[in-house]
Amino acid sequence: MDRARDDRIQTTNRRVLVVDLGVVNFGELPIVGRGREPGGRTQVRTIRRWLRDVLLRLPGGFGERVVVPRIRRIYERLPLANWRLKRYAASEGRLILSELAYGKNQCTIVYDGVSYGSLVLTLCIARFMIAKGCMTHFVLMHHERTDLDPVATNDFYRDSQLIARRLLCLESGLVSRKTPDDLAAVCDVGANGFLVFDDYTRSGRPWGTATFNLLNWLMAKSPPRVQDKVLYTFADFSKSMPEFRYDQYVAWHCRFSTIDEGRQTNTEEFWKSYTYLQSRFPDHRLLVISDQHGCGHYAKLSKSLGIDGLLFSRDYSTEFMGDVALIMRSEFFYTFRGGGIGSVPLCSTMPYIFIQPVAEEVSWERKRFTSWQNESQDYVKIQKHQFVTDRTQDLAMIPENEKS
Repeated sequence: MDRARDDRIQTTNRRVLVVDLGVVNFGELPIVGRGREPGGRTQVRTIRRWLRDVLLRLPGGFGERVVVPRIRRIYERLPLANWRLKRYAASEGRLILSELAYGKNQCTIVYDGVSYGSLVLTLCIARFMIAKGCMTHFVLMHHERTDLDPVATNDFYRDSQLIARRLLCLESGLVSRKTPDDLAAVCDVGANGFLVFDDYTRSGRPWGTATFNLLNWLMAKSPPRVQDKVLYTFADFSKSMPEFRYDQYVAWHCRFSTIDEGRQTNTEEFWKSYTYLQSRFPDHRLLVISDQHGCGHYAKLSKSLGIDGLLFSRDYSTEFMGDVALIMRSEFFYTFRGGGIGSVPLCSTMPYIFIQPVAEEVSWERKRFTSWQNESQDYVKIQKHQFVTDRTQDLAMIPENEKS
């Protein structure tokens, strides 16, 4: 177990387990973690992490290959999954607020994903830290990914640095790109610093699935003046706004996938979405937001349906920030089974309708998906397409007209 920790780490030398397996001898093992939650109670997650480390050290890789994956599968099948996810986010949120309350003024956030949507959400966490007066180091971890398209991956790594620098206040934030070999140095945050999701970051494990739930919790605990500094506005993207002569328009995001057609809008869903938006906004132009292939696909689809007058984002913008600027300047955002670009309007106060599935994101309340959701925002959850045999049932989730 790595014993190099900053002064936040509490080490309790207790004889918790003695095992002699011939290869590995666990004698006095310290329970190592970020310390204790307010009130002095040792965190369950700290103990869980210690147990995981013990199992991973079993000889022959048996723990890593067999035991830990089986335990994880069992854990994921346990009841009260949403409650556990919210509880985990709340635990991390309390630790963050505790660090800030104790005077820690430097924060490090390591992002190791390759998704524009999760990047935007993680940057919101960084904006929260900056809004709380904390100098924030945002680290983009560059992995060599053989399972993804190399061109798309390289484009993301190039774009992510630009996006992070545009969306963070550089007077209070630092953006850098690192590799896994630099992780130990990144985690050396000093006496005045702390890591977000310290336990996961130090062990090189991704924590992106918990980002939304943590943001939800932190925002619920924040006054409006802090929320206003965290949430995105058009001003954050104005420098990327392409030439666009229309003032009254609705941004309609249509996802397109060359790998999994189930992730995109089919003909019936496209038609019903169009008729709803046209009836609700008769004096507005409809701007379809998609990538180059998506705009071409939906332009052909609209023509086959006899739909005239649609605008397409690729005629004005060729990159992510330009597309987002078009969204944020619009008067309304709509998406049905959309993609990661929707994370920007989701983290804003602009009016919207989302009709799409969730992964490990948990609604804040029964009628509010986010803790900052207002009356002009509506999030309708549907099942992932992989689990839907009859997608016509989803059509009922699309409003019929402006009164729906």
